[in-house]
Amino acid sequence: MAGVTKAFRQSAMARTGGLLLALLLAAGLAAPWLAPHDPLRTDLSQRLHPPSLDFPLGSDQLGRCVLSRVLFGARVSLFASLAASLLALGAGLLAGLAAGLGRPWLQALFKAALDIALAFPGFLLALVLAGALGPSLTSLVIGIAGASWPWWGRLARGLTLGAKEKEFVLGGRVSGVRGLRLIRRYIMPQIAPPILVAASLKTAWIILAMAGLGYLGLGAQPPTPEWGAMLQESRMYLVRAPWLMLAPGAAVTLSVLGFNLLAEGLRDAMQVKRARSW
Repeated sequence: MAGVTKAFRQSAMARTGGLLLALLLAAGLAAPWLAPHDPLRTDLSQRLHPPSLDFPLGSDQLGRCVLSRVLFGARVSLFASLAASLLALGAGLLAGLAAGLGRPWLQALFKAALDIALAFPGFLLALVLAGALGPSLTSLVIGIAGASWPWWGRLARGLTLGAKEKEFVLGGRVSGVRGLRLIRRYIMPQIAPPILVAASLKTAWIILAMAGLGYLGLGAQPPTPEWGAMLQESRMYLVRAPWLMLAPGAAVTLSVLGFNLLAEGLRDAMQVKRARSW
């Protein structure tokens, strides 16, 4: 972890991505104080109002403030994406460690399960799972996590198989180090940096998947502000009121950009550090 922190400080790209994400998360947390209007309050006399001092990003077809809905939508979209990412990472990491360190029969069982799960396209599997559970934000989080954990399992298994063959790990196992102590002291310090880089990239994909499935109506239900649902509501007013699409679209784009910059910056910084160590 110290190496990741040092790499973050040394990379301007990683700092830029981290700052962008911090601003978006802070905007979501501070939405009750930053939003100029109630995001759920309708006023048909102000419907499709263009950007102005009273409505900085305009108003939607029901007269609701777009800026307020984007700010409150950050709470839904970003935090739901982070929840899905953490659930998938936790399940996949456990499966990957079991597939890499368990007994031969256990390794074979988890490897077969991962291969079968990875045979299905991730977005399609998330669509099926979320649809089967019923349209809701909780179902969407579970569906995306259920579609993403096999990818994490395969990555964690590959990293674990490489880490356990290192000489100092073999020496630790010969000296009697087993179980959680082996994972905590020998395996995790090796696989944590690439896992964190991959987590940033995968979370960017999850944000896009969350917005895409929300656009299809499988996420948070109206009138809850959610970026994907806001994009779906704006499609009928694309020519007449383009600000309805631009605001949530820009929010999704900036979120994905932030996670991608963070991942690329950390990866480049750690690659430079490894090259120098040689």
